Amino acid sequence: MATDGDVHQDGPELADPYERPPEQRDPVTRTFGCIGKNFLVVIIVLVLVVAYILLRTPDSGLASLPELDKAITGGQPTLLEFYSNT
Repeated sequence: MATDGDVHQDGPELADPYERPPEQRDPVTRTFGCIGKNFLVVIIVLVLVVAYILLRTPDSGLASLPELDKAITGGQPTLLEFYSNT
């Protein structure tokens, strides 16, 4: 009859698969184990990446000053947004 303190032939019974040494874990636990432990951090990073992609200002396609002058004086209302990275 086995008791809680008995050691099995393979070693002590571990409830959490993350407690096993890496070479004894199954491939899924080895690959996604760090994601499971850091789930909140992964979600925050994914939200920031998606927010950056959706909220950034797209490129206007104007490559030169004459093209900008033509767009401003072309007869249609134009929104000019100035950005300085300094």
